[in-house]
Amino acid sequence: MYKYSIQKRYYFYYIKERKITTNNYFLFFNRNVMKQKIKFWVDSLIIIGVFLLTTSSYMKADNPTINDSTEQVTDIEGNIYHTVTIGTQLWMVENLKVTRYRNGDLIPNVSDFTQWNNLSIGAYCNYDNLSTNGITYGHLYNWYAVSDNRNICPKGWHVPSDDDWTILINYLGGKNLAGGKMKEIGTSHWNKPNTGADNISGFSALPGGLRLDDGSFKIIGSAAPWWSATEFGATSAFALYLDSPSVEVTRNHFVKPAGFYVRCVNGEQVSSSKNSRDNTMCTTIKFGNQTWMAGNLNVNTFTNGDPIPIAETYDEWREAGLKGKPVCCYFNNDPTIGGKYGKLYNWYAVNDPRGLAPKGWHIPTDSEVIILKTYLEAAVNKIKQTGIVDTQSSDTLKTNATNISEFFTLYTGIRSAVGFFHNYEKSAGFWSSTGGSEGMAEKYSIDFDDKNVSLGPVSKRYGFAVLCIQN
Repeated sequence: MYKYSIQKRYYFYYIKERKITTNNYFLFFNRNVMKQKIKFWVDSLIIIGVFLLTTSSYMKADNPTINDSTEQVTDIEGNIYHTVTIGTQLWMVENLKVTRYRNGDLIPNVSDFTQWNNLSIGAYCNYDNLSTNGITYGHLYNWYAVSDNRNICPKGWHVPSDDDWTILINYLGGKNLAGGKMKEIGTSHWNKPNTGADNISGFSALPGGLRLDDGSFKIIGSAAPWWSATEFGATSAFALYLDSPSVEVTRNHFVKPAGFYVRCVNGEQVSSSKNSRDNTMCTTIKFGNQTWMAGNLNVNTFTNGDPIPIAETYDEWREAGLKGKPVCCYFNNDPTIGGKYGKLYNWYAVNDPRGLAPKGWHIPTDSEVIILKTYLEAAVNKIKQTGIVDTQSSDTLKTNATNISEFFTLYTGIRSAVGFFHNYEKSAGFWSSTGGSEGMAEKYSIDFDDKNVSLGPVSKRYGFAVLCIQN
């Protein structure tokens, strides 16, 4: 009898003691049972309160802020897409289903395996060439369709760049956790076990499978792959995918004829030329009369499409510099750094006649850097004197403070003339387009603590980041 729960013990204790007199019973009830009941409920409420406070703190720390949007987007064919705001980005909730470019031109629907394998133009298909799969998962597109300058996403939207995907993944806790937050819950579409899927982001990823470059269809129910707009080289581009048994996001480069899905993100593309190398979103920062890119350059090709050689080893970097040949690399040869800080280039890549900057932009001259230096130093001094917490501060002052804060987070590190990497996230060095004496060129540095800009000559064999300024 006394092995029951607390509530049941109270009930059975009452039954056991029913033979006592009525008056004694009520006295007993009032003095003992009620006292124990009150204690039980008070203790229970305290435990519940502690639990709610603990889980609330955990959820606030662990889960990002997600806002379901009532905005819907319609493509050129009338397909309707829901949207969700994740952090600072507005994403479509469904994969793209369009069969025309934005200008109305048809995207070829290629079902034949051999024909798909030999394509060098944009094309789409449904998984297993079944229209029902297209309705559920959207269409599979090769990268030639993704990068076509006729644009595959609706007006005001674009195919996400590698940087766009990186922003999303970082906001959702990084590549080791973000996948679970992006996957649809359950196993109605995903194969078991669909590990860690909670879809807290509202991204609602579905496992539509993929099409290999040989035309074969693979792993529906197990994987959700999407293209980025960022080219890796002449034959491949960056993409990412989620899979059933993992909460991770896998990012890699894949051959362009492969068929992956497209998920559009809000914002127009900045397209520099017919070459798809610059078919990526560009955020800008304005200082006085100058407009600068807010992110470092991260391109693999010159403007004519020729690849920029990648030098990973010390010997490759040193030999290229000694011979005056253009090369680039990621800091520490880590591609994941590129999404945040771009690439490092030697000055021979910066000065190559084939061009490095996107159309409408250029690498700043020494004179333009001096203008930036003067403006920034005056703005920083003004902010230090006035402060920006006062609500009466001018809008211009607040904007300067925000822009300067963003601009001074590009601590890329550098690569020495002999190939060593150092000063990652401690200092930022950028090339000017102004050459100096033989073997030397002008570069400018941003001080981590004082937010000052300094200029000076350095060997052209060094590796620095590149910031572009608008023409």
